[in-house]
Amino acid sequence: MVKKVLYIIFMFCLVISNLYVPVAEAKTLGDMKKELEEFKEQYEQNKLEKELSEKEKQEIEANINSINNSIYQAGEDIKNLNKEIEVLTQEIAEDEEEIKDILSFTQIQNGESAYLEYAFGAKTFTDFIYRIAVSEQLTSYNEELIEKNKKNIEDNKKKTEELATKKVELAEKQEELTVELNKIKANLQEIDEEALSIEELIKVHESQIKLYEDHGCKDDEDVEECGKNFLPPDTSFWRPLKEGMISGTLGLYGPRRPCGNGVSCYHYGMDLTTYNANAGTTPVYAVANGMVISVVPLNLVNGRQCGGIKVYIQHNVNGKLYTTGYLHMHSINVKEGQVVTKDTLIGIMGGFESYDNCSTGGHLHLEISTGSFENLNNVTYYSKRYDPSISINFPSRVNSYWYDRVTKY
Repeated sequence: MVKKVLYIIFMFCLVISNLYVPVAEAKTLGDMKKELEEFKEQYEQNKLEKELSEKEKQEIEANINSINNSIYQAGEDIKNLNKEIEVLTQEIAEDEEEIKDILSFTQIQNGESAYLEYAFGAKTFTDFIYRIAVSEQLTSYNEELIEKNKKNIEDNKKKTEELATKKVELAEKQEELTVELNKIKANLQEIDEEALSIEELIKVHESQIKLYEDHGCKDDEDVEECGKNFLPPDTSFWRPLKEGMISGTLGLYGPRRPCGNGVSCYHYGMDLTTYNANAGTTPVYAVANGMVISVVPLNLVNGRQCGGIKVYIQHNVNGKLYTTGYLHMHSINVKEGQVVTKDTLIGIMGGFESYDNCSTGGHLHLEISTGSFENLNNVTYYSKRYDPSISINFPSRVNSYWYDRVTKY
């Protein structure tokens, strides 16, 4: 029983961790430029790739996977604790109502006990004995019910305290995870197979800096505050596909099993697909109004590239800056610096191409992060990614098909 409870508690925490939306830290355009130059210098001197030995990278990867699993387990625990509290609360309410009915029945009437009145109402001695027995049983049942209710109240209180402790532990785990991710810095792409290469990271960062400069942002100006001045505002997110579904449990944000052999053990986005995904005709739209900060074209290495064409868009939703990534694109219809709306066709979904070595079929890998794409020394974009279903409404069940972009589930 103890193992079962511990398993339930452990399995709950990643669900809650997926409800965690990271907060982007303030950074100026000058800071971004300085980081870029330092990064490029390190890269040219071949220092960055030697920063972490293979053994250190493996240790960090194992640590991250362990933390992710712990967060997932803790999230499951919290979810089940909440369910147990709900059940106990309902039982307490039902017991109290039943106790109230019994007390009402047994209340003193005209100076005599209702039990005695009931017993002496017998017409025969046999009936009298029967009524005495019934009265004793009713009294005993009421006492047991009261004790059961008291125990449920104590259990409820204990589980509520346990839940509060778990939430604190979860917050500490999340902070630990962020620290570990920052240790990896730009080498994160070696852990996350769908992340950008070092060359691509430099390109995206340069594109973003140019975009901010072209819109009048100054070196001493906070990039998020400046971004709000030229990014088209919006109030909500829509699904990126007119119809589709989450492509199975491996397509969900969070830890994956099985993993290895080219499949990362943690999925940092959400995979979406359609019934005709391999036809190469599924349109992909921006999830909110925004501006394209980078289009990463194909850069085949030995005829292979994980993720296909990638598009990154920044948004100003309810006064907060977000960045979304659209990976495994077959073709694109947008360019860097282009203003987009929710109805803008970004391109056609891919994932079915032979060169896309981390995909087994047509799908869109959707990512969302708070803040701008600061992805060099601080790996802000990667460490600030979170579960897209927190901001975008999807059916709660995988393989549950939707037929428009806005219906609530």
